[in-house]
Parts: sequence; structure tokens; C-alpha cells
Amino acid sequence: MLRYVLEPGLAQRPSEQAVDSNSIHQQQKAAEDPEAILQALRATTIGAAEEVQTPFGLRRTVYADYTASGRASSIVEDFVRDKVLPRYGNTHTLATATARQTTYFRAEAREVIRHHLNATHEDAVIFAGNGSTGAAHLLVQTMQRAGFNVGASPGASASAGETVRDMYFREDRWGGGECTLCGVRVKSANIYQAHRHSEAHRAKLCANEQSSDAHSGRGDVPALRRRRVVVLADAVLHHSSSLPFRELVPQYPLTGVAAMSGFSGGSWRMSAASSNQSPAQDVPLAHASGVEVEVSTVPVDVTTGLLDECEFRQRLEALRSWTGTVSRTDVGGDAAGGVAQDCQLVVICILAAASNVTGLCADVPHLTGLARGIIPGAIVCWDFAASLGHQVCNLNPPGDAAAFVDAAFFSPHKLWGGPGSVGILAVKKRILCNAVPAVPGGGVVFYVSDAGHSYIQNSEEREEAGTPNIVGCIRAGLVFHTLDQLPAGLVASREGGMLERVLAAWGDHPRIDVLGPGLNSSSSVVSRTGVVSFMIRYGNAKPGLYLHYNYVVAVLNDLFGVQARGGCACAGPYAQWLLGISPELSIEMEHCLAQSAQEVLRPGFVRVGVHWAMSDQDVDVLIAAVRWVADNGWKLLAAYTFDRETGEWLHRMDVPERRRVWISNMHIATAAAAASAKETVAAAPIARFEAGLGIGHGAPSKALRGAEDLLLAAGAALKEAYSSAQVALSQSKWPVLHADYAHLLWFALPADVAFTLKSSQPDRPQLIPSGESVFASNQSARPEHSVLDAQKIQIRSSEDPGSAMHETTDEAWDQLQDMIPEAEEEEEDGTLHDHKAVSFSSCQLRPSIPKPLRGMVGKAIADFKMIEEGDRLLIGLSGGKDSLAVLHILLALRKSAPINFEIAAATVDPETPEFNPWPLVPYLEALGVKYHMLSKPIIEMAKTHMDPKRPSLCAFCSRMKRGMLYSCMRDNGYNVLVLGQHLDDFAESFFMSAIHNGLLRTMKANYWVQQEDVRVCRPLLYVRESHTATFAKENKLPVIADNCPACFAAPKERHKTKVLLSSLEFDYPALFSILLRTMRPLYALTTADRGNGVLALETEGGDGGSMDALRARRTQVSNGGTHGNEGRRRASPKMRDDADEDAAAELVLSACGPSAAGDTVCGMDSTPEESLLQDWVSSSKVVRQTKTNRLHEHLPPLDRGVGFMPGFMMGLAFSAAAVTTWHVVSTRRSMS
Repeated sequence: MLRYVLEPGLAQRPSEQAVDSNSIHQQQKAAEDPEAILQALRATTIGAAEEVQTPFGLRRTVYADYTASGRASSIVEDFVRDKVLPRYGNTHTLATATARQTTYFRAEAREVIRHHLNATHEDAVIFAGNGSTGAAHLLVQTMQRAGFNVGASPGASASAGETVRDMYFREDRWGGGECTLCGVRVKSANIYQAHRHSEAHRAKLCANEQSSDAHSGRGDVPALRRRRVVVLADAVLHHSSSLPFRELVPQYPLTGVAAMSGFSGGSWRMSAASSNQSPAQDVPLAHASGVEVEVSTVPVDVTTGLLDECEFRQRLEALRSWTGTVSRTDVGGDAAGGVAQDCQLVVICILAAASNVTGLCADVPHLTGLARGIIPGAIVCWDFAASLGHQVCNLNPPGDAAAFVDAAFFSPHKLWGGPGSVGILAVKKRILCNAVPAVPGGGVVFYVSDAGHSYIQNSEEREEAGTPNIVGCIRAGLVFHTLDQLPAGLVASREGGMLERVLAAWGDHPRIDVLGPGLNSSSSVVSRTGVVSFMIRYGNAKPGLYLHYNYVVAVLNDLFGVQARGGCACAGPYAQWLLGISPELSIEMEHCLAQSAQEVLRPGFVRVGVHWAMSDQDVDVLIAAVRWVADNGWKLLAAYTFDRETGEWLHRMDVPERRRVWISNMHIATAAAAASAKETVAAAPIARFEAGLGIGHGAPSKALRGAEDLLLAAGAALKEAYSSAQVALSQSKWPVLHADYAHLLWFALPADVAFTLKSSQPDRPQLIPSGESVFASNQSARPEHSVLDAQKIQIRSSEDPGSAMHETTDEAWDQLQDMIPEAEEEEEDGTLHDHKAVSFSSCQLRPSIPKPLRGMVGKAIADFKMIEEGDRLLIGLSGGKDSLAVLHILLALRKSAPINFEIAAATVDPETPEFNPWPLVPYLEALGVKYHMLSKPIIEMAKTHMDPKRPSLCAFCSRMKRGMLYSCMRDNGYNVLVLGQHLDDFAESFFMSAIHNGLLRTMKANYWVQQEDVRVCRPLLYVRESHTATFAKENKLPVIADNCPACFAAPKERHKTKVLLSSLEFDYPALFSILLRTMRPLYALTTADRGNGVLALETEGGDGGSMDALRARRTQVSNGGTHGNEGRRRASPKMRDDADEDAAAELVLSACGPSAAGDTVCGMDSTPEESLLQDWVSSSKVVRQTKTNRLHEHLPPLDRGVGFMPGFMMGLAFSAAAVTTWHVVSTRRSMS
């Protein structure tokens, strides 16, 4: 969400965002060179040139641990320091300037994140504490609060007691919503609270409950129904996402057979009753709640290194056919038999979008659709922590409702500029059914008294109790906003090329075992991020032992300044699988660590990551450093020692505590003085003299830079490693290990290298004789080979099971190109498009159109002669539900119509981040409809070209869009523009014009524009918005979310009018049917309005409004033919931007806001009242024109920049409306 507040005169006064022409030129140059953008951002990385002192001298840091955490950016931190912190105030109020601005910052950050994830108003974006861990934990807590009645029906709260909240309130994107029970819109959640106590709502609620009870067969006493929760967990998952669900198992034991008992990787606990134990040993609260939980871990596919899709499918199908019968002993049964009871099944899938070990990326839409296709009600959750910032995270893929993600976990602190950010939980609001928030506290309550308390309805704010990490939330929004400004495909292209270089350099080294998929030409093609995990072999034998991962990390840091990470990367099961650890060996390893406290024996690997923020020099250093350690690193092993309890490795001469920076070193007494003296010292003559000599403050850095210099320094350090000034091998001693676990020793020890260097073959790695200076007991046998083997699990192609994982032929590296995301193809217009094959279902391409909907459109076309023989139609396709609906209806009508006409479509792209119409390109191609994409930076143009006296962004945007559509029509020979406004839009425009402009005016059904060469029609005149919404939803049309960027930030007048009409319709169900007849004289006009009369019924000159006369005129203009485009273009001047035309009813190109609630079907039959009203309008045309001219002579000019008209005009407008309405009512009564 970006800022679209264009105040009057804003374009005329300078703003703080104003830039000079030189800056604009630099921005344009950077846009032409994407690498220049990355280079500029890279220069703002805080710590990019940081130097650290190591045992071998000063080294510049090469940060390669972006997978664990990103690095701070001065762009983000400067904004926080200069803009956020000076205006900082606690949220939860708008009464003060600081609190208001801070609340605005945080709200905008939420919308920026929502846009980046392609989330809609149906998704809750919640700030959730500590990364993905906080997000996953929050989701589990909300489910527990609701008794796992996730996705509950709106009426579930009546039977679920206090666990499920009122789900009849459906929020919209502006903070208001709709009561789905009553079908009425409300402006805010507070108004809905009041609406809940209305008699009409209570009556419908009682009727709905009685209907539900009768349908379910429940008596007066509802039976307790048990709920079985089955969690299918991806083995690739990070611990943060899986452990919150694992911890549910002991809390909710089973009372019957496990649903996943026939599959491996199951985890559950039987209750005391089902195991014939004492009921006192059970968990009373969990047992009484009726919830049972089991977790099943889906194994890894050896051909892809990711989730085994076949196994995943089998488990889903087994759950679909599960009978769901459990044994209940708490309602009169005994422990042996019990009472058979049906059990509601809740399936939750927890999957990893990318591995934080191998970087392999899963196909999120495919697996989500697979789960939902087998079990439609499955809750599919994804952990995006490892893929965020590297791959596209699309929570709602256009046109594929089955692929919509139910919940997603994000860790913005891993992004560039993200340190200090909070975690993000994005979850469908329908899943947040809990009556009590996950964390009750301040800021989420509606009212608290001694008698009780209640909570607010907003799905996002109610889960953010207390004072949040406000700055962390804002920083997260800034980071996502930074990502949005990078060119599409730039990150994937940059990181893909870096990853290719790394894998090509390390993959053929005999001592480097890279964890992950094979690169042979027949392997499966999967995308991946820049994560690379590896192990380095000692070289004593084949396969032999490894070098400890923490030792490798220490050497990379000390010699090269490379910041890497060692361990299991918090992905234990997946890491163990990659390292070839069997379940039995895993149990033995766990026993060893628990009994001996020898943390150094914990298995693991080294992990690095390439990132777009790294320079080419950084990548060169990383590649060279790892290869040097693989070749020579074992020789330095004797110069290091380790800690058995922590697993830490250090150079024997190193004391890191000496370089430690202490928080307590900050003293307020000297801080101010030091800050003021800094400039003085730097400017002193002695300081300048020292800087010239290369010493003192301001002296150039002496840290080595570049791979070549660092390799030379590493070689020199190796030669001096065991000199008298360093470490003497003769006096070396190292910790000894527990003898009982000697067989688990998988790495070489410093004693091995010391023995080798003193032997007759110092260039060949050897092992010290068994027991000597290694174990506490000399009787222990020393293994020659590691119990770990990174090559044991070889990820191979199913077509070539014998191909080795590390095969490095030229063809293998060529195959790598397919695994790296390529830069998107650039079209001739310079716009990047993604031409990946997109498939659409049959219902999306050939939707089923209800007969009433088809009939209403057909009747409107016939009543107003919207389409005639030979017409060439251009549909203004915004991507919303209404324009897609009219497209499909016209395509269907064309097949059976007695006339011939052509259909094409065009979309105007205002080039705003919120609006992405490009998914429509493959969709229109699949439909076989000619498509025009018209792009222009309308919002940016509005900042400088919009009239400050009429600061209506909607009007400016509409005018620009119409002009672009008209130009497209004239250039391509189209003569009819089809727009998608429906009856709700007509009524809203009617009310808005009367209230704000003092005019009786609305959109027109079928009319000619001022130049008389283009006709505009609206076939959805008789159709309600709820009908198009239902049609789009049932057929899963690829609706583009939030397609009006001007209305994205806050509710506009149209939304307010929509709420008003909805509340009126609640009291008067026939409201829209009556309004349709009332507006007939207005929407039946056939030319664009040019006058300023109160009734706005006059047309351009005499009988110019006659459709037959206008058609004859069009025939003359076009030189005899609808397709006479050249003649039309010669005779018709280019459309001018007429200000009076903008005041007409065509205020928007497509409707804004969510679906209407009402389902009232308007009667479309012609009535005598309509005919009499039309006669009255025609007979009074001359009188009306005369009165209008007199009014213009005596009234002062009206300022259209003002929201309301003068009182006299307002009263006159309402008087005219009253007269019109009275005439219709009296005529109806007289005829009845």
C-alpha cells in the first residue's frame, strides 16, 4: 500500500520527496542497469566493510550467513532514526500527534506486507513476535483457543460455547464489514457490535439456530462430538514450524486407533482410558475438550530431496477414507468397549516452501492444490522463512482458489535490512475462530468491567495484545517495501548466477561433499535459493573422517573473514537424512549427547549462502576460501583446540574475550563529549598528518581484500603455524573424549594432525594410534571411517538410479542452468513478463452462467439496443469480478445471438505496485480473446497534472483511463466500449451525485461520447453485485485482487454510500427495485452529459439524444459502415479532455469495494409507471432547459473542488428527487 493522498495544491508546492533533475537522471540510469541498483543498495549495507581481528591478523568480513539473518541497511535505519523515532509514540490511540503518526506507520507497514504477499482483505496479516517461531506458535494458540474448530461455520458459536467467536462478521479491506446473516453492510466493527443486539438480527439468529438443530437432528441436549486433528508435517521443515504442533501430542491423547497408524513417522499418545490405565493418569482438560491430536511426518523423496509427493498423496487419501470412529468411555461406556462415536476430522498440513539446508524450493501452488483436491477442508500452512526475499511468495495465485494458502510464516529479520524486524503470520480470517485471543491483554478488549469483559472483532488487532514491538513492525514494512522496488526477476537472476559459480567450483572437489540434489542431466528440475551446505573430508581414507564443521567455520573466519555457520541448521530430521544417519544411529547419538554431555560429537555441517547483497569479490573470496580449506585446512588442525561441552573450536593462541565489545562501556557522561569532539579530532592538524602517514584516525585499512591476497596470506600463515612464535607441536595437549562413545567419533582430531606432521609422511593425513591421547581409556577402538556419510543418501533421478550424486560432467553443469531461475523475457515494450505455462480449469474457461444472470444481461442489451450487427466490442477489463463476468456472459451470448459482433478486451495498467494485471494475459490467450494492455503511470501523473481545485483522484484516474480506452478503440477500429458497472454502481452514483453535487445524475446504460464516434454500454444494468460475486466465486475466475489503487488506502465516498444503501435495503428489501425505476430517465440518456442542470437530463442540442438520429450521424461519420475505421478517424477529431464531461456519471471504470450482500432479484418487466415517467420527462424538456438557463444566470458559479454544494442547490436537488419519486408513487397508486 503506497500513499495516494493528493491534497489540493500538493502538486504546486515542493515536498520532502522532491528530487532534482540530476537525481531523476541517476534513477533512470539505474533502472536501465539493474546491477547498478544492487550496487547502490550494497553500498548501504551496514558492516559491509567491517574488519575483525583474528589470530592471523586483520580481516574484512565476508558475510555469508544471510540464511540465518540479514544485515542492516542505512536506508532503513536512517528512515527509522529520522522519520519514525522522532515521531514515536505508543499506539492504541489517535489523540496525540506522535501516537497518530506511529499508528499510521504501523498500519501502512501491514498493508505493504499484505501487498507483497498478494494477500487480500480475507487474509489477516499479524505481527507475531520472534520470526517464524512466533508466527507458528500464535497460529497453534488460536487453534487451541477455538478447540481446533478451525474454519467454523458462522453459526458454530451457538453450539461451541465460549470457544468460537461470532463468525457472521466478515471484514472488508477498510475496517468495516458485512453481517453475512442479515446481508447488511456496516461501517465498522463497533457498529456491528450494536447491530448484533438489533431485533432483526436476533430473530434471524434464532431462526438459523433452529434450522441447524432440525437439520442435524440434535435434541435439546447436544451430544459431545470429538475432533481428531491430524498434522501432516514436512520432514524438510525448520524446527520452529514443527515443534509447536509436536507439543500438542502429549496434551491431546487419542481414544481410538491412530489414523496414520499404517504409515511411518507417526507420533501420538494414547489416553489412559483406551490403554486400560487409571483415568487419573490422563490429561483431564484435554480429554474433556474432545480433541485428539496425532502428527505424521512425511518422508523425503530421494529423487528431489524434498517432500515425497506420492507419500503425501497416499496419506491424504487414507485420511479421506478414514471412518472417524473412536471409542468413548466418558459417556457411560467401559474402558474395554466404550461407545462408538463419530469423530470430526481436521487435517492440517505444515509444509516448507524452501529448505534452509539445501535451498531446494517446493512447488507451493501444486502441493496446496493437491491437498485441497483430496481433502477440500484441509488447512494448508507454509513456512516461507527460507524462501522469503529469494522466491515469489504468492498467497493467492490468480485463478486458482484451490492453491490459496491458509496460513504462512515469515521471518523478515532474514531479509536485507531486516534485523530487528518482527515475525509475520498471514492467515485466512475464517480460520481465526477463537473467541478469546491467543494472548489476552491490553489493546484487544472491547470493554472490561467487574461483571465480565469482551474483545474487539478485528481479526488482526485482537491477536496483537499489549504494546507490540512497534519499531520492529515498521521496520518489517520498510524491508518489504524495499523488495517491492527491485525489478522483477533481478534477485533470482543475480543469486542464480552466483549459485552456479559456487556449485561449479566446489562440486568437483574430491574432499567437498555438497548436500543436496545431484546435477546429472536426468535429475528432476527444481528451483532453489542460494543456500549451500557441505562437509569437508579429512582425507585419511575413502570415505574416511570429516573435519568438524565448527573447525571449518573457525578457519574460514580466522584466515578469510568469511562468516559461515555450523550445525544442523535447526532442521534435525532432514539434516540427519542428508548425512545418512539411520533412526537407530539417531537414537544412539541422542543417548550419547544426553549421557556424556560431549556436544562436540553432535553431527552437523557447514552452511553458507550467496545473496544479492554480496559483491563479486565476496563470492570470489568465499569460493577460494572453501577450496583452500578443503586442500590445506587439515594441516592447521593441530593449531586449534575444542571444548567438549560446547563444541566450540578456537585457535590455541586466541582469546576472543579480549576483543569483546561491552554494553557497559557506554557512559552517558562521556557520550555527548565524544560525539562533539569527534569532528574536532578529525580536523586537527596532527590527525591529518597521521592520516597522511597511514597511521592513526582516518588511516586507510590494512585488512586484506580480494581472494588472491587472502590466499597468499593463508599460505604464509600455514607455514608459520607451528613456529616457536605460534604453537609448538611438542607441547600440544587436547581434551580427551569419553571412551564409551568412541565408535561415534566422525571427525579428525588435532592429535591426528600432530601425529601426521611428526611422521615420515607429513603430507598424507593419518590417524593417531587407537587410544593414544584421544580417549580417557586407551583400550577403546578408534574408527577409521565416519559414521556419517553425506554421499550415502544420493539424491538421484528416478530414471537413472545408478547415477552418482557428485557426477560433474559438462552436461551436468549445463543442467544447472535449468535449476537457476532465468531472467524473464523482455517484450518489445520494455515490460518484463513471465511466460511460464499457466493452466486453467474448464470452469474458468467455460463457466456455467446461471439463466437469471444471462437473462438480465440479455434483457438490458435488448432494451437499450447495446449491441447491433457488425459491432466491434472492446471490454474494459479491470480484472475484477464484474468485468470478468460481463466478458464471459457476452462470450456465451455471442454463440446464440442472431447477429454477428466481435469481442476484444483491454486493461489499463496505472503502473502502481498494488495492481498487477499481468495474470490476465495468459487467461485471455486461453480464452482466445484479443487483448490490449495499456500502461501509463496515472498516479504519478496525478501528482503533477491534477487540477488542485478539483483534487479528486478517482475523477482524474477515470478520465485518464477513458482517454486511453478511447484511443485504443480508434486505433484498432472498435466502436462499442463495454463497461462492467452493475445496478449497485448505478444506485451509488445516483446518491453520490445528489448528495455531493446537488444533481440528479447517474451512469448511462448506452450512450455516445461527445465526439460521436464511440459508444459506451453497460450490460450489467439489471444485475446486482452479489450475482457477479457469486458467479466469479463459483467458477473460480482469476480475479485480480484490490484492482482500484486509489481506494486501497482508505474507504472512499462510494464505499460509504454502499454501506448506506445496504443498511436501507435491510429495512426496505425492495429498495434497488424501486431505485431502478426511479433512475430510468437518467440512465436511459443516449449522449454524454454536458449541462449543469439540476436534473441533468438535457442532451447536446435539440433532438440529439435520439438514438436513431445519432446512429444516422455515426453512419455519415464512418462513411457507411461500422468497420469504417479509417473514415471515422479522418472525420472525428482526437478526443479532447472536456472538464464538463468529467462531471458526468462515469466516475469510475470498475466498481470498488467488496461484494454486496443483498440477493434481491429486481423485476425487469416494463411498467406503465416507467412509460408515464418517460412521457413526463419528454414533455417537460423545453421547460426544463429554460429553467436551467435561468438558474445559471442568477446562481454564483459552483466550485467543484468543494465536497458539498451550497444549501440552495442541495435543497433544490432533493426537492426534484422528491417530486420525481412522488410522481412515480402517485401514478402507481392511481393505476392500481
